[in-house]
Amino acid sequence: EQAVQGWPLAQGFRRVQRYYDLLWQDVYDSEDTWAIMEEPGPISDDLYHSAMEEVAQTLNGLAREWWPCRGSLIAFLRHGGRSGSLSRGLVDVVERDIDVMMGVASEEEFETVGKAIEHRLKSLGWSRCWTKASAEYGSSMQFAARRDLLYCVRLEPAYMMLDITSYIAGTLEPYVFVHRVCGTAAAAQRKAGKQLLPAGPGCSVPQGLGPLRHGGGVLAKGAIHPMGRCRAGSISLPCPRQ
Repeated sequence: EQAVQGWPLAQGFRRVQRYYDLLWQDVYDSEDTWAIMEEPGPISDDLYHSAMEEVAQTLNGLAREWWPCRGSLIAFLRHGGRSGSLSRGLVDVVERDIDVMMGVASEEEFETVGKAIEHRLKSLGWSRCWTKASAEYGSSMQFAARRDLLYCVRLEPAYMMLDITSYIAGTLEPYVFVHRVCGTAAAAQRKAGKQLLPAGPGCSVPQGLGPLRHGGGVLAKGAIHPMGRCRAGSISLPCPRQ
């Protein structure tokens, strides 16, 4: 029968088959990508800086606030590039991946911006991008936290990963944040006695979650602005104030 008690079985089966085919291809592509990530192989400074230029071109074209962070920022501030010379002829290679922080007005905006980043990078030869939540496995916020991270990879001529951490900068608070809870979820945390910072009307910043957890979940806007410039090979990039 095509339907049992009003359930369109044939239509449902076709939908399940379609999703299976889509997800299987995604898993297949991911397995190939992860296999390369486990053994990424060597990369030269020239290839790294070429990839950085493509990332800068892409992000600048979107007119969003962004800046290098973590290992990339350390390398650029220390050496003006991926690596630099030390004493006794040694070379300090600080970073392999490209780490970036990006400010968006809202959680929904990052979803749109992420798709635009993937589209533009793929036109430059990058392979693919995917989103991920920074909430740790087993955390009480594991299924409530948004997908705040965007990973993009380039497989040729050398493996390269772009790691973008997004933060919300579109509120009136004097700080930015990665995650927030709103409505009944925020009220429940306040009722439990947790001291939470506000994050827009009816919302709060959860503690101990995400890339900014060591700062109480926030980063002062005064630590970012006014932004300066730092050298990355042959180009200059926006860099945070502190």
